[in-house]
Amino acid sequence: MSTRQVITGGLIVGVAVIFMAPVAAQKNKATSRTATATFRCNEGGPQPCGESLNNPDGVLGEVSAGDYRGTGSPGSGQGAHLTADGELWIGLRNGLDVTLNLDPLRLHTPGSCGTGGNRPCRFAAAGLTSPLLKIPVGGLPSTGLYAQIQGNVVSVTATGEDTSPTMVSMGPGQTLPMRLNILFHDAVWGLLWGFNFNASWYTEGPGATNAWVTKENVCTWKVWADGTSRAGLSGYGSSGGGKAYRTNEGLYIAPFEISFSVASLCTP
Repeated sequence: MSTRQVITGGLIVGVAVIFMAPVAAQKNKATSRTATATFRCNEGGPQPCGESLNNPDGVLGEVSAGDYRGTGSPGSGQGAHLTADGELWIGLRNGLDVTLNLDPLRLHTPGSCGTGGNRPCRFAAAGLTSPLLKIPVGGLPSTGLYAQIQGNVVSVTATGEDTSPTMVSMGPGQTLPMRLNILFHDAVWGLLWGFNFNASWYTEGPGATNAWVTKENVCTWKVWADGTSRAGLSGYGSSGGGKAYRTNEGLYIAPFEISFSVASLCTP
């Protein structure tokens, strides 16, 4: 797949729906539930943290955010939520943010943006090359968009990925792959960016890998990636003529661990 990938109307609309209103495609099973989320590594917290001093976490929580307690509803609220279709959503705004550690040493495979007639790479041009890239909160004033972390459980079958499993339907102790997408806008270009542990979204080169989710008990999950996992960084935008495009900016190694808990499920 080319790095300069012209996104079809269906795909770009799909991205927009996931980012702007992830509850719009619910399976109508139940209402959403507020949750809490804590990160193994906290930016500004005690060191060492993560897998090791040589490979610390690449997705870090903020000490000031506490447990990212959910308020409101998925898509319009903030903090951690279990969506009505049984999946993870964390809204980042109003002081809730996370930090991506995208140090160049974490780059596993460069994207081919800027080569072979592809669109130029946008990551450096947007000023997003500091070792610690803090996702902006509050989003674009003109649209009110903000950053989010969104996950969907899948199972791998002989014919591909089955999207029917959910966090709720998993059995205690079960571990399954999870498509985990971290979506945000930068303040320079106003582009939508995706830092995605999603094997179906970034297939260039060796390709991204899914993250993992383990259901620890009826109301607690661990969402994680290890040092062998790869997240794809992509920028989404449109040309002067309004044609949608995507630039694939590279694959990164970014281990992390998020503990996700829904208190209302802990007791009958």
